Amino acid sequence: MTVITGYGLVGRTLDVSKRTSTVLLLKDPKSSVGGSFVGYNLLGFAQGRGSGPLLLSFSSKDPVKKGTVVLTSGSIFQPGIPVGTITKTAKDPNGLVTTGTLVPFVDSNHLDLVGVIKGAPRNQPRQPFLPVAPTASSSPCPAAVPNGPVPTSRPSATPRVTVTPSSTATPTTTP
Repeated sequence: MTVITGYGLVGRTLDVSKRTSTVLLLKDPKSSVGGSFVGYNLLGFAQGRGSGPLLLSFSSKDPVKKGTVVLTSGSIFQPGIPVGTITKTAKDPNGLVTTGTLVPFVDSNHLDLVGVIKGAPRNQPRQPFLPVAPTASSSPCPAAVPNGPVPTSRPSATPRVTVTPSSTATPTTTP
């Protein structure tokens, strides 16, 4: 299960008992997280190093700006949770992978209150992130379907307001 604070990702549960849970922190060298880069069509992986920033690796021909926010992509962790910001990137000598550092939003040395997101573990891989050509049936904004009577082009009889002079003038409506 995903463990978070109001700032972002803390880690994931390894063991849960009636009163306690064991959490693998994001900074642990045995921990890694898949992430999507806000503002880019990229996915990457961040690996804990015990302390300090996480080691980030991704494949991209284009540079990624310092300060880019990384969110969980939803493999082990729930998707869309803030992980951290990119502080440095450099091309690997072989040119296929870009590495860098990611400073987590959560300081796990000073945790007070955390939340646990319960979710079923994923048994099947996610569908690939491929663009889909829009069609009438696949649009995220389907055509409007009326809910109730549809107005016609001819208005129905319009009520007329008649005012009769009197000391206590009260309008009356006649159809």
